[in-house]
Amino acid sequence: MKIKPGPVLDRVDASNVMMSMARQIYKIGFPLAIVAVLKGGAYTAYEVLKLLDYIYVERDHNPNKVRPDIVIGHIGLESYGDAMKSQGEVKLMTPLDLSRDCIRGRKVVIIDDCIETGNTLDEAIKIISGYDPLEIYTAVLVDKVALRMMRRAPDIVGWSYTGKGFLVGCGMGAGEKYRGLPDLHEVVEEA
Repeated sequence: MKIKPGPVLDRVDASNVMMSMARQIYKIGFPLAIVAVLKGGAYTAYEVLKLLDYIYVERDHNPNKVRPDIVIGHIGLESYGDAMKSQGEVKLMTPLDLSRDCIRGRKVVIIDDCIETGNTLDEAIKIISGYDPLEIYTAVLVDKVALRMMRRAPDIVGWSYTGKGFLVGCGMGAGEKYRGLPDLHEVVEEA
């Protein structure tokens, strides 16, 4: 597999997309729990977490003020494996690492790297619902519009991708390759 020349979303635009996501999440309010879907969603979740603090300081112009009440957790759900297409079934690889007490009464934002079938987000919602959250929202860095088969769209979408290629970078990988790229790229399988 190799990366096609030129990014489909460069690092500046990717940063702007994540800032837009952070602003939308900030409006949801606090107390907040962010749940990153491992592995791809962790990159976006941590970038958004940093940006939430930046927005708070920028908005209130007081870096010494007590920060918003935010906890972050992770859940490992996998539907791709090493393939470049969803395998249709979602496997729980790592249980949610937040206790019921950490989630109860909080607004929860589940952050994933991209959405295609929506099965991963559906499974995450099902699991987290059992922890008594106040509300659950979903956020994805990339909505693969041309490939999406989900009944409902995510609450927060960073960028809508109209192509049909397999994307890597910004936390998204092919197998475990290319997750650390700061741009989004399409990859193709080599003949």
